[in-house]
Amino acid sequence: MTYLMPEIVPGRIKVKPRPYGITMMLDRCQGLNATEDLIHMAGEYLDQIKLSFGTAMLVSDRFLRDKIDLVVGNKIDIYPGGTLMEIAFQKNNDIQYIDWVKRCGFTTIEISDGIYNLKREKRDDTIKRSNDSGLKVITEVGRKDPGNEILISQLCDDINADLEIWGR
Repeated sequence: MTYLMPEIVPGRIKVKPRPYGITMMLDRCQGLNATEDLIHMAGEYLDQIKLSFGTAMLVSDRFLRDKIDLVVGNKIDIYPGGTLMEIAFQKNNDIQYIDWVKRCGFTTIEISDGIYNLKREKRDDTIKRSNDSGLKVITEVGRKDPGNEILISQLCDDINADLEIWGR
């Protein structure tokens, strides 16, 4: 593909997987044709696709597998958003959820606590367990409910603790 304005993002690494300059796209339950069009149009720029808002549970198994195969086949990581993981935590089904993510063929898992107050020890264990299962792990910090405000210092502590789990 011709880069029309390489001066805007100088030094952009064109070969995947990229160590930095990662581009993530939020998929709000688009169909396979739309996903295929997106990949055809901009796939070489995309590194991750996040299936947002629990949408991975709203489609058939066949559709989900077809979408995952399409995305992974184009060297793009795909993962369900953290809301599903939070529901699994609330139901004490987090280990089963990690297994489901693997069985579906997702390459990545997101661990967040936007709606569910996850204890640090459980978060650390889940990061390790997910990583040990072969999944790439993305963590998200912060709260979705504006009434459940969190201090910036706590966000920084959470980020640093997540990075410490990975040894960074």
